[in-house]
Amino acid sequence: MSEHPLLAQLAQFTGGFIATNNPSSEQLQAFQTNVATALLQQQPGYTLQQNFQFEALENISTQHLNEEDLQHLNTVLQNASENVQVNNNFWVFRREVPFASSQLKGSVPEWARGAKIDQTIGPLVNNLGQKSWWDLYKIVPAVQLYLQGAPQPALVLTLKVSTVFVLFHNYKDYTIPASSIWINSHLFSSAAPDNQYCGLTINSGTLHFTNDVTLNNGKIFVPPGTIITITLNLQQQTDASVSPDDTGIDAKNGSVNLPQTLIFTFSSGGSKVVAAGDASWTVYQNQDTFTFDASKPGFYLPQFNRVCIPFQSSLPQFDATNCLSQVCNCAGTANILQAAWALSCAVMDINNPLVASGIGAMMIQTDKGLSASWFGLQDINLVNKEWINLVNPWILSEPGRISITDDKAGNINARQEYKLWKNRDAQWNKINLQYTASFLFFYNCLQSGTEAVSAQANCNGIIDRPVDVAGKPFAFNSKQTIYLLSWSQALRLVILYDDNLIIDNSNNLPGQSVTFKSQAISLNNALLTISPIKGFLLAGELKNEQEFTKAAIIDTFGLLGYVPMLPDPYAADLDVFSGVYRMYAAYNKQGGIPLNAISQLLIGILTWTDDSMPDVRFLWGDIVQNANANNLVQGQISQDGLATNIPLNLLSNQNLAILHTQQNSLR
Repeated sequence: MSEHPLLAQLAQFTGGFIATNNPSSEQLQAFQTNVATALLQQQPGYTLQQNFQFEALENISTQHLNEEDLQHLNTVLQNASENVQVNNNFWVFRREVPFASSQLKGSVPEWARGAKIDQTIGPLVNNLGQKSWWDLYKIVPAVQLYLQGAPQPALVLTLKVSTVFVLFHNYKDYTIPASSIWINSHLFSSAAPDNQYCGLTINSGTLHFTNDVTLNNGKIFVPPGTIITITLNLQQQTDASVSPDDTGIDAKNGSVNLPQTLIFTFSSGGSKVVAAGDASWTVYQNQDTFTFDASKPGFYLPQFNRVCIPFQSSLPQFDATNCLSQVCNCAGTANILQAAWALSCAVMDINNPLVASGIGAMMIQTDKGLSASWFGLQDINLVNKEWINLVNPWILSEPGRISITDDKAGNINARQEYKLWKNRDAQWNKINLQYTASFLFFYNCLQSGTEAVSAQANCNGIIDRPVDVAGKPFAFNSKQTIYLLSWSQALRLVILYDDNLIIDNSNNLPGQSVTFKSQAISLNNALLTISPIKGFLLAGELKNEQEFTKAAIIDTFGLLGYVPMLPDPYAADLDVFSGVYRMYAAYNKQGGIPLNAISQLLIGILTWTDDSMPDVRFLWGDIVQNANANNLVQGQISQDGLATNIPLNLLSNQNLAILHTQQNSLR
């Protein structure tokens, strides 16, 4: 069987998920087949996942594959290509957390905000021990409606074409059947990007033009001076999920009724929301009703990736004292500042529109007065429970979900501590989280039985592995680290992630290039010159507030150069590598090595259970995306006037040093 042209791509996305970590062969086969089908349907590879920094390492997910593995994936592609159905197109995405939220990177891709997940495969576990979920989004055919001269369509929708239109091809009125419609977000707010779209599910609707328009090849181009009026009868999404315990109880006890109608007009001269139906909710026992506010313009909230249609709240205050959550408890009372109907905005591929997930959410913003505390959050002395002050939080409700977001939450006396493993002296390795006076806070409560808290914190750690060439641990200090606590009956997960520790710890003035001093680490088969820790990911399953049942840390270093540990060091000439180290020494004397000099990575992977000391392994290689972006001149040797690059492969370096010794002995 010949090699399929998409084999390399399929191996890149699926090769890391091996049968050893995923006992369900049916689930693994379905995953491989669906990714293969998406690639065959020409989904761009970069849209399938959002990579962590360490995933820039070349072949990180494929280096362990043997010929049998590749042959299997090739067969998957061949079988999928024979069964691709034109009317069953979909796109896939790798989700890194147990729930879907467009506010979290790695949860919902920008092209699927406001879209319905048709199917989920997972969790699957890759060769690094990471869990992920693969979501399928169904593509539906649609008509694109353009205002004359506009680069992006104003609407992407389904139209019901009458017999009259078939005969005459020009028409002023169209019927919209039960379907999904995607509306350019710029029509609702001038501040919203014109390449983003709001998806709505509808029961029915009409589209009226003041002049005849022509529909050709799935596109309508509206001539100047034509006014379009669109009337929609909306279909609210439902959530019939049931939590197996009290996780998500506040979403279960709440309810929301979203607007059932929407009328708006637009033309090349502008747009206006004419009318929207009433709405109501019950959140933490606050029973509020909302009415459309035609006196205010729509606005865009980039931190939510949503456009907002202004509404008026019937209540002056919001009271959170009836919050029942044991994962993240909210308290206090605050004045309501504004209310809105909020619609998610997707950077959608207009040629591959998706099924919309529903009709958005209701939101209010409050003044000061509310606070929040979550599992493990303690005071400065790590003794008592502590609370975060919410300054101007947004509270959101949609069917099956409540969320609270504040980009100015804060409390400098709030801390957390996680114990990792015990060293040989039975002392804990630890990571400490220190919260600041102002940081992004996000809380998600799902009726299905998941609650999650995301925040930013400064981190420092006492971590004795790995160590440098002198046997000392690497400094670990990060700022504005992403913290995530995801809680369900099945999985209680903590994630910490930061990919710019060198920048965090730089003493360079604003505007100056970020530089660092090189360090060294000794492995069994090489002496490596590396950067300080460049990035890290911690993922652990909680035993209690501070300890893990099992966890992993992935450290990322810039790899600058190395000398292989040869079988007989006295039989080899290592002068071949001296130019590399002289070069780095010169940079260090001049203030440091520039950050953009890094074109290779060293990845340290630490895995452990309970309080046992971790297993440590390393991977290294080129950075895929920036293979040609290294501004540091590659070290070379000259033999009889010929320049030879020093290869990255350790075995090649070993052979190069031996060869150089042999050549010198003959002179």
